[in-house]
Order: sequence, then C-alpha cells, then structure tokens
Amino acid sequence: MKTYSFSLLVKASGAAAALSGLILTGQTAFAQPVKSVWISGGAASNGNVSGAAGFRVGWIGAEFGAVGGGSTVPEGTLNYQIPHNSFHQYGSYTSSSYGGDVLFFLDLDEKKRVSIYAGPGIYAQQTTDVIQSNATGWLYENGTSTSVKAAVSGGLRVAVSKNLELGAGYHSIRGVQGTIGWRF
Repeated sequence: MKTYSFSLLVKASGAAAALSGLILTGQTAFAQPVKSVWISGGAASNGNVSGAAGFRVGWIGAEFGAVGGGSTVPEGTLNYQIPHNSFHQYGSYTSSSYGGDVLFFLDLDEKKRVSIYAGPGIYAQQTTDVIQSNATGWLYENGTSTSVKAAVSGGLRVAVSKNLELGAGYHSIRGVQGTIGWRF
C-alpha cells in the first residue's frame, strides 16, 4: 500500500511540476507559447476614448476592450416605481461599453515580423430611462435595458525590434486604434 501511495504521490507531483512549468514558461494547454501581449487605445466614432488589452498564442488571440464616456444617471434619481401617472420623459443615459474579441493572425514574412489580423467580437452596454414627476419634479428610473452588439476588427502589427511591436487597426465599436506590444 505504501508503494502505491508513493507512486501516486510521485505522479501527482510530476503533474503539478508540469503544470507549473507550463505557467512559468508562458505555455498554453496546447503547448503553444504566448507570442505577444499588448495594449491599444484610440477614439470611438462618437469621440469617446477607447482601449483594450490582449494576447496572442500561435495564430489566434484575444482582446478585452472598453469604450469610455458613458453618461451617468443624474444624482438623486430615485430607483423605484413612480407613485403616480403624471410624468414626462427626462432622458436616457448610456453606460460605457465593454466586451471582447477573438483575433486571427496571419504572418506575412518568414521572420514573422509583419502580421495582419481580423476577428469578431461582442460588446454590451446598459441604457437607463429616467422620467420626471410633473407633480414634484423628482426623477425616477423607469427601466434599464442591456444592448449587445457584434463587432469586427482588423489591422496590421509590425515588430520594430526583437521584443517591441507596433500596430494600427480599426474596430467597429472602439474605432481607430494604435497598439504597442511586447513580443516573446
């Protein structure tokens, strides 16, 4: 029984060492190294600031982004049902937008210094309708809805040194983007 326990312990230790080795060396479960990580920023079509952070593993990557500048519900707005029917629409307030993208890369040269990428994404934001009581002037939230939008993006990345890459691209929600990344 002790031999079996020792054997099981050695196997478990070996698996833990292999897992920690994968994590420490930047390997994925598919034994592909993380090729690069980056941040990007730009301006959305509505003029608000946008940004993202992402990573690339082999020919596929992921990016998580946001568009700032959402509006906030006026201070003092009551978050419960208005107690009467005498009111008018005061306004709609939209939050910042958050989401993610899956990116597919194609290296254009043998040294893999120039890449193009494209991919789909999904982004969500909330809109809150506010009404104003004609009797008191108080503001009330009159419902919140979440909208989800599909996104597409594409662009170009160029390695300007062994570890530094720069890029430019366009995202249908986040707008024109500039990218700076670290290559492994």
